[in-house]
Amino acid sequence: MELRHLRYFIAVAEELHFQRAAKRLHIEQSPLSRAIKDLENHLGVRLLERTTRCTTITKAGQVFLAESRRILAAVEQAKSAIKSASLGYNQQLRIAITDGVPQHRVSTLISKLRQHNHELDVRLYEMTQNKLQEAIHSHEIDLGLALVAPDDPDIESAPLWHDGLCALLPDHHSLARSNDFTIAELSSYPLILPAAKGVNSVHTQIHRLVRQTNKHVNVVQLTDSINLMITLVASGLGIGFASMAQLSGHGQDDVVIKPLTGHSPVITTYMLHHAQEIPLAVLPFMKLLEDDIPALPKLA
Repeated sequence: MELRHLRYFIAVAEELHFQRAAKRLHIEQSPLSRAIKDLENHLGVRLLERTTRCTTITKAGQVFLAESRRILAAVEQAKSAIKSASLGYNQQLRIAITDGVPQHRVSTLISKLRQHNHELDVRLYEMTQNKLQEAIHSHEIDLGLALVAPDDPDIESAPLWHDGLCALLPDHHSLARSNDFTIAELSSYPLILPAAKGVNSVHTQIHRLVRQTNKHVNVVQLTDSINLMITLVASGLGIGFASMAQLSGHGQDDVVIKPLTGHSPVITTYMLHHAQEIPLAVLPFMKLLEDDIPALPKLA
């Protein structure tokens, strides 16, 4: 059995389709089918059930899938650790972040951590929520920063940062000088919202928060960047919404940014790690994170 057999099996088990798995692996379907058959013969168990209509994974296959991911993660970790050692580092910290996590805060904390330990090699990865949770289970990463705290007994989570929702208004808007308005009032105006990306992205959460107060909002445009949203708001096309973290470093004279006070919702960033096994390199980073946690804005 070779490592390629594990990679092949993982691809088929995740795709549940030999043709798609072969395309993903950049090989022909025939050698992929032979490799899976050889793997099953070597193990003496059926990993996959194949019919002309579909492919399903057996119970033995589910166990082997988890073990295959763990083995490949261990191999990658060994390769990465060796590379870090060759560059003069004595520790490595692997952190994954999901879309919407305040990256300027992450970079600031990593910079502080490196000041305390120059021999620490920090690796950053971007992942979806599901992939991040899988990577924690397989020990592919040491720490995760995400906008969702999973309901998983093997993953421990703690809230880190609370970012209030902000409204972006043209400076000539009737509400631009007011400090007393609700998200419900704002949602009755033409809106410019970030394009929703992913089930648990910050953009999707903003959509949910805005639509909670008004299901029939008038969205005049969706944007892929904060800069474009600010430009459209400045043009008077509508009111925008973004988190405080997203607006860090952004601004324009003809756009008024109003943090929503009172009972405005917040978007929370969580720190995730394996509940039973915490790598030593994580502990000093966790301490920095705990020291950096800002207070949740008081509600009126």
